Amino acid sequence: MNKNIIYVIIAVVIGVLAVGGYFVFRNNGNNTNNSQKQTTTPTAAETTNSVRIKDFAFSPSEIKVKKGTTVTWKNEDSATHKIKSDAFESGDLATGDTYQFKFESTGTFSYICSIHPSMKGTVTVE
Repeated sequence: MNKNIIYVIIAVVIGVLAVGGYFVFRNNGNNTNNSQKQTTTPTAAETTNSVRIKDFAFSPSEIKVKKGTTVTWKNEDSATHKIKSDAFESGDLATGDTYQFKFESTGTFSYICSIHPSMKGTVTVE
């Protein structure tokens, strides 16, 4: 058999394997068929909402949650922040730190960063 033909056959086999491998592994094994995904709605006790601290601001600055919800603040800023409210207060939050508070009563809870008081937010608990 001619050497050139063998090289062509090897190249074709490698190409087929490469293309097939791409299609098999492109989703990292995740099934993207939405009809097979199950979604559940968490109960109020299971609900967790997040507030990002970034660019010297709370995002979102206002959230509404159900009674029993735990809210998590995450500092994604370069500076240290400290969340303060009449109902709760975090310690100093360095970059990457989080603070959680579970809201057991209804009402409107305003808070600030006590280090940077221009940063303001509100949690409304229904």
